Amino acid sequence: MSNGYVQVFCGKGEGKTSAAIGKTLLCATGGKNAIVVKFMKKKDNDSEFLKRLEPEIKMFRFEKKDICFNELSDEEKHDEITNIKNGLNYAKKVLTTGECDVLVLDEVLGLVDEGIIDSEELVSVIKTKSEDTIILLTGINLPDELKKYVPNSVDIITEKQSGKDFDRPEYKKLRMMMRSGDTLYLMSLDRLGRNKLEVKQELENLRAAGVNIRILDIPTTMMDFGQYGDMQRGIMEMVNNILIEVLSTIAESERRTIRKRQAEGIAAARARGKHLGRPQVEFPNNWIAVYQRWQDKEITAVQAMEELDVKKTSFYNLVRRYKKSRGESYHSNNPIIPRSDTH
Repeated sequence: MSNGYVQVFCGKGEGKTSAAIGKTLLCATGGKNAIVVKFMKKKDNDSEFLKRLEPEIKMFRFEKKDICFNELSDEEKHDEITNIKNGLNYAKKVLTTGECDVLVLDEVLGLVDEGIIDSEELVSVIKTKSEDTIILLTGINLPDELKKYVPNSVDIITEKQSGKDFDRPEYKKLRMMMRSGDTLYLMSLDRLGRNKLEVKQELENLRAAGVNIRILDIPTTMMDFGQYGDMQRGIMEMVNNILIEVLSTIAESERRTIRKRQAEGIAAARARGKHLGRPQVEFPNNWIAVYQRWQDKEITAVQAMEELDVKKTSFYNLVRRYKKSRGESYHSNNPIIPRSDTH
């Protein structure tokens, strides 16, 4: 029975290389030896660290320059393309000779994006593997020509937005990508959401869509229930539901606490007279002269903005503040109204 496969970690999110290396480490602990070939990336400390794992995991980088491929001049890129193709030929050689159980081609999909190789060249590398070899590929875009050779593709989505609700562009993108049979991995439940009812509803929607859910800080969700009987599976499902109920309640409570502390901080800052939000735009030195010409219809608002070198929003905010101050006595050292540079 074949134990080999091809898996791709792709997408615009961070963590593709980390996921591939993590998978490689798991394979190494199981007695497999691995070779990692890095493409298009700068020379980094990670490569030096991974060299300590030799001979189980061997790291190779064929580019001569220490910086990323995209940062090179056209002439330097021309030289490096030869080195990159040498790296790809080496990958093909180790697959042919069976030198490794696991081969990682880090950022190899970027070679297709850059036109250094075409999809067929990468397909020819994949076809070289034996039935028991594992190939891990990373990059941003997975070409259509490769999809039939890659039954296991992992889309990496990085989201830094707050989980206060589900109106989040990256999560919406992820939601549209998920298909029945897919597995969604979450660092923690509060990364999914912080509203208890919304989280429960979203989990039900995902289950109804046939999406498996794994939450790293709820270990029981990481277990494979296929090995258990119906009664054991039912008990484990109940345990998971209780844990999710408790943790979603905690997440919602933390969200309320954050909002309360935020409101208290804003109130305290206002009480101290501190300005919140963006810094106020200062009046330009020629404000009074330009403003007066605008008021007298000698120039348009657009011309006034150009002379003052301010945006439309800033211009009308200044007009509002200036008009508001007109009812007060004018002093040359007034911090709101600048001294005119005309006499």
